[in-house]
Amino acid sequence: MDARGLAPYSMKSSFHKRYTVSNNLNATNNLLAAVVESGVDLHIVHLGTMGVYGYGAAGMSIPELASLGYRIIVDPATPLLAAHKAMRLAYAAIAKGLPDPTLEGHAKEEQEAVHETIGLAAMLAIERQTVER
Repeated sequence: MDARGLAPYSMKSSFHKRYTVSNNLNATNNLLAAVVESGVDLHIVHLGTMGVYGYGAAGMSIPELASLGYRIIVDPATPLLAAHKAMRLAYAAIAKGLPDPTLEGHAKEEQEAVHETIGLAAMLAIERQTVER
């Protein structure tokens, strides 16, 4: 559920063990309650670090999971690892005076993609309508 689930934290003491179990159970309960309250018919799959070790470790491929009706796949590790790698490569290149290899000369296009993803135009329109003048 969160970083507290890692073995070193949860094994520090009896308190930490109980806290980790309680925290993970509460987080799971909150997630399930939100699903029920939403009224949406869905399945939840938590694959954890499957992005690191491969989805095959789950015993099924993503298409096989989808064929069973699973619609939400939570993989918190892969995006974090990809972002870390991109930052590491970018900073190393900048330190050498080289262009960012992760953008390959397409910084403007990537910036526009970020703006689209976060809905920047809509947020700016709302801001223009609601900011005091």
